[in-house]
Amino acid sequence: MLLQLKAAHGWTDKNFKALLLLLKDMLLEGNLLPDTVYEAKQIVCPVGLKIEKIHACYHNCVLFREENEDLNNFPKCGTSRYKRLKDGGDDGEDNINEKKKGTPRKVAWYFPLVSRLQRMFANKKEEKLLRWHDKGRNKDGMLRHPEDCAKWRHFDNTYGWFGDDPRNIWFALSIDGMNPYGNMSTSHSTWHVLLSIMNLPHGFAINASM
Repeated sequence: MLLQLKAAHGWTDKNFKALLLLLKDMLLEGNLLPDTVYEAKQIVCPVGLKIEKIHACYHNCVLFREENEDLNNFPKCGTSRYKRLKDGGDDGEDNINEKKKGTPRKVAWYFPLVSRLQRMFANKKEEKLLRWHDKGRNKDGMLRHPEDCAKWRHFDNTYGWFGDDPRNIWFALSIDGMNPYGNMSTSHSTWHVLLSIMNLPHGFAINASM
């Protein structure tokens, strides 16, 4: 909770450390409150969710996963998976050292969705919110929520097995690119794929970044 406050209010590491030391001094002797920001982050790291970093084609041809996981060149365009090594070697597969292959040209960061949904359903409060569209929504025929629209009802009627279980999740997908450093002269960009959960009541938002 202290780390959440730090992030929400933009506290510096120096200020946060001073707060930790003050609280530690106020608590009983022998308490386990961390002394530094690093120690505080080490406490929450084990409860973090997994992130997968997947090498991607420089020309967006393919991801290096599953049957392509061990390849050094892109199967369609033939471009090297890795950047040119600093020693001036060629980009060809024969010049890539097995022990030091270099930096990948492009990486896709993937946040697995299933583990996040499992964590949401493990929390009683969030589990109730995820089923609100079926159990808590005002069903008076007025258009107040996406489930009130004709397309949602058409989908439920077409795929009854999905609509019959209120635990099934509806997503709205959006994707857009951004230049993270504000430098329009560079070709570097970041693309976010956001899945917004539509089951939730108004005023709540749980996004799953991929």
